[in-house]
Amino acid sequence: MFKNSFDKFVTETPGFWGGVIIGIDGIPVEQRYLSDRINLENTATEYITLLKKSNQINEQENLGQVQEAIFINQNIVILLHHINSEYYFLSAFDPKANLGMIRFKVIQLIADILREFS
Repeated sequence: MFKNSFDKFVTETPGFWGGVIIGIDGIPVEQRYLSDRINLENTATEYITLLKKSNQINEQENLGQVQEAIFINQNIVILLHHINSEYYFLSAFDPKANLGMIRFKVIQLIADILREFS
């Protein structure tokens, strides 16, 4: 379904280490790895748990769903981006990668995925 868009993103995004389209239930739908520096499936599951808690807080405060979360760690950058009410895209990058370009490429990928979902 969205494999072509995902493959294009992987090959055209410098610093990309891995990414997963994951359901809010924590089940991965599609994933790609270019580095073994991260266990993406476990990491995605843990970050989805964090996302659910954030969404619960946001709901209580009428803030809406989390659209994007960026975690800049010493050894990795994790970007979690909303696709729709059921799915998120979690991606891992080299901490030296250009964050602005990463965000731009992820937004383009999400737009492509949404076109393919519909």
